[in-house]
Amino acid sequence: MAAAFPLLVRIGFRAPRIIEQGSPEKYGLAYREVSIPTVNGKRLFAWFVPPPAPGPAPAVAVLHGWGGNAEMMLPLAQPLHSAGYAVLLFDSRNHGRSDSDGFSSLPRFAEDLEHALDWLALQPDVDAVRLPR
Repeated sequence: MAAAFPLLVRIGFRAPRIIEQGSPEKYGLAYREVSIPTVNGKRLFAWFVPPPAPGPAPAVAVLHGWGGNAEMMLPLAQPLHSAGYAVLLFDSRNHGRSDSDGFSSLPRFAEDLEHALDWLALQPDVDAVRLPR
């Protein structure tokens, strides 16, 4: 029983995987689906909503909570976009449509956020200097 305890804890605290059913289009937002590389060859699913005006703009990466997904964060996209931001809504590993990768943890959420911010910094319509870090 003691040997099985770590496995039971991992199974018991595993986040449920909820797959997106909608998209930013539901809110009238232009977007594109993107795939963001992370560690171990894993990829994050994301929606990128470009800024409302041409030229480099500030951007935000929006990350869901435990057991959530990018679609749950869609109500935030419209007000951020209207305020002039490019918006990246993404799924952490083991969530939504992102790749599975062992187990989820707060440090892994932080790693995924760092990868999302790195991806945003490379986009031509994002002002990398104005990314929150």
